[in-house]
Amino acid sequence: MRDLTEKEAVDLTIELWSFLKETGKEKEDWDRWEEFGVKFSGDVDEREDEIDGEVWCTCFLCEFKKQQDTDCDVCPYPKMFGDFCFYPEQAPYMKWYDAEVGRWKKYWAGKFLAQMLKVKGGIDNATSKSKGN
Repeated sequence: MRDLTEKEAVDLTIELWSFLKETGKEKEDWDRWEEFGVKFSGDVDEREDEIDGEVWCTCFLCEFKKQQDTDCDVCPYPKMFGDFCFYPEQAPYMKWYDAEVGRWKKYWAGKFLAQMLKVKGGIDNATSKSKGN
């Protein structure tokens, strides 16, 4: 996959999570994965072994981090919220991950999406300030 800017990673994450909020489905159901070289096979619960592709952990933020050749500290999510998306267990991402497909997936995807919109706002504000606006 081509290198992502932080803004592109956030925008693609928002697009993915908008889909998840609307549908209550799993990440692999998003219809744009093939554009990024991601293919799924096998059981959803065995994701690490069953995903072949170019987007690390099927997360554009994780892919951005990997491309920066660093750890999760470069990810815009913990920069905004102080914790990682997968910690603590009460984090919206973890609640979404553990939820059954359907209503609760939609609910927790919406909570995570709201967080990502705040991240986008922070990036947009920082970009505006750096341009002198």
